Amino acid sequence: MDSMYNKNCSKPKIGSGKKPKVSVNQFVSKVLCFSSQYGRENSIGYSMTNLVGPPNLLNRYEDNTQAAVLRTYGPWWLMAPSVSKVIDSQRSNYLGQDFVDLWFDTPLYPSNILFYETYHPGAVVEIYACNIKDISECNSQQNIRWECLYSCFMQATYNEFRKFSPTLKTCSFPTSLLRIVFRHEHLDYYTEIDAVELVGITADSHDGTDLDKLYKEIQHLDISKTAKENCDETSTSIPGAGANGGFDILPAEVIQFIFQHLTIPDLCRVAPVCHLFKKHCYDSILYCQLNIQPYWFKFNDSDLERFSSRCRQLKKLSLAWCGSYGMLTPETFDRFIERCGRNMECLQLSCCSFLNDDNVQTIAETCTQLKELNFQSCTQLNGRSFGCLSSLHSLQRLNLYRTSLTDNQACFLFKNFPDLEHLNLGSVSGIQHFDVVMGSLGHYCKKLKSLDLWRAKTLTKIGLGSLAKGCPQLLELDIGWCLDVSGIDILVEKCKNLKKLFLTSNRTIGDNDLEAIAVNCADLEQLDLLGMRYISPSSLERVLIKCQKMVFVDISFCEQITTTVVNNLKVLYPRVTFKKSFSRTLDE
Repeated sequence: MDSMYNKNCSKPKIGSGKKPKVSVNQFVSKVLCFSSQYGRENSIGYSMTNLVGPPNLLNRYEDNTQAAVLRTYGPWWLMAPSVSKVIDSQRSNYLGQDFVDLWFDTPLYPSNILFYETYHPGAVVEIYACNIKDISECNSQQNIRWECLYSCFMQATYNEFRKFSPTLKTCSFPTSLLRIVFRHEHLDYYTEIDAVELVGITADSHDGTDLDKLYKEIQHLDISKTAKENCDETSTSIPGAGANGGFDILPAEVIQFIFQHLTIPDLCRVAPVCHLFKKHCYDSILYCQLNIQPYWFKFNDSDLERFSSRCRQLKKLSLAWCGSYGMLTPETFDRFIERCGRNMECLQLSCCSFLNDDNVQTIAETCTQLKELNFQSCTQLNGRSFGCLSSLHSLQRLNLYRTSLTDNQACFLFKNFPDLEHLNLGSVSGIQHFDVVMGSLGHYCKKLKSLDLWRAKTLTKIGLGSLAKGCPQLLELDIGWCLDVSGIDILVEKCKNLKKLFLTSNRTIGDNDLEAIAVNCADLEQLDLLGMRYISPSSLERVLIKCQKMVFVDISFCEQITTTVVNNLKVLYPRVTFKKSFSRTLDE
């Protein structure tokens, strides 16, 4: 029997009139979208595409390249200088940190979902099902609906293989598309998943009713009704208190202070109560910051249109993860930016697959005061379209992780960003000559404080030297998996204020480099030395002695740094968290 598609049919009783229930077990057939991954694009090592198909790691607990691995873990990344403040954190601090969208060939009413977690389990916090039944319908405009099947605040952590099977809520429609949301700031190391299995019954054998029509009108944020249509001015529960239940006697500033603590959906619900509430709920001062990411699963074109009347003073906006599969359209986004983007200083559009190159042009022409712009994992954008962003002369933060930015556009942009402080070029596939790009960056962006060059495969000593010479204020640098970059000694001699330095899997690092780090980087807090074959325990301890602020060191797969050495270091330096990854495949 095919393990990818297993049917178990129960025969109905003669004369019962009931259809046989068909139980189906199936594994992922395609990964449609994801927010981040440890692996590189178009590769199988540590990539999210490893979720496709049945498990193949024999239920073993280990670090394995054949598993799907997210880009970060633990609290240390949140302590780095590059971390951006959460927009409107007082009202909407979303717990999800990463996600992946998984497609299954046969639509099912889910009864069980199994996660084959092979390393540091405990990251799954939400599971959503989508009512798209045909993969050809993805990215088409339709009445898309997501239902939450599972949600928790934070999972417990484990140090063994786990087949995780959460208790699911009933889904009112058959689904082929699941979104898995992860929270991993509490994990000790990278979480790794071998496979995801969906179990359920087919649509033709389900006894219930598909409730798509019922939910069609209520899936948005409930802001379609106006206060004028719904409020009752004559009702009051407090004698002599006026038409608004006693709120008339409060100063407007007090009401405004109360309302600014309401979440966005709550403001939408409160507005129809009375004209006084509508006046305050529609006050644009409450919408100077707008974080829609927590409501990605129900925010659509109609909602964005309705918010445009309230967001005339909008300064910070996050639509991260929103608009997938046609829920938002480029045309509606364009209109919103043209109406509300003039004063915008921060725009976060991570994983917004609805964006097109014309939207980038609209942002550049309208949001001229932008200081922060996030296009993380917007892989559909043409790298050549980023050139128009050169008009954003005030830009201080720019995230282009997993985009298609090209060499020429990168060099052109940096000439126009004299105030740039934080830049993410991790896994940027369009840049072919990183040394040239680093030359431009070092020449024009003197204020740079953090730079992510994760998997910049063409970076060499030349580019690193240009960066060190031009950007001495660097506090954070990630050149992980830039395999043959030498010149670390020159870098740290110029950039003495480094707090985070990731040199993951750099084959050229030796004791001389660690000595240079110890001498020059007294403020260093995080150091990743994964895969360093030539560093000795004595040189590592030299760094720990000199760098008194160190809190995190990864020495996984460092041949000379044995488990015994690590255990001794933990005793001598209790302030430091040491990471020593385990792989049976490599250690046997």
